[in-house]
Amino acid sequence: MRLIAITLLAFVMSCTKEDAADQLFPQEEHAISIASAKCQSSTEMPWLRQMIRQAEADVKYKGVIYAIEYSNGIAFMYQPWISSCYACLVFDCEGNKLTANPGVMDEIIKGATEDNIIYTTTH
Repeated sequence: MRLIAITLLAFVMSCTKEDAADQLFPQEEHAISIASAKCQSSTEMPWLRQMIRQAEADVKYKGVIYAIEYSNGIAFMYQPWISSCYACLVFDCEGNKLTANPGVMDEIIKGATEDNIIYTTTH
């Protein structure tokens, strides 16, 4: 029993502050990891992190975030559950809002499938 307690204590003390944050927000970290990989980026994507945290904090922003590969790269479509507009919030890898022609938007909308969901807020 003493060995288990010592091992557990050593494990807890070996965790960094970043590890603790990852454990507190595992879905957020998972989404950032997927997004960074899709964009081939080493940044922390602060704009996406802020979007996720806002969605968790305020019921009117709860929803789904998709990472969709399309002809011009990667698009992130954020779809709040309480919204009358579908695909109105679409961003590129740098967090810039995309305004695309109807053909490109159709392509992005077709990519809004379950397979491309990187984040869904908790209920």
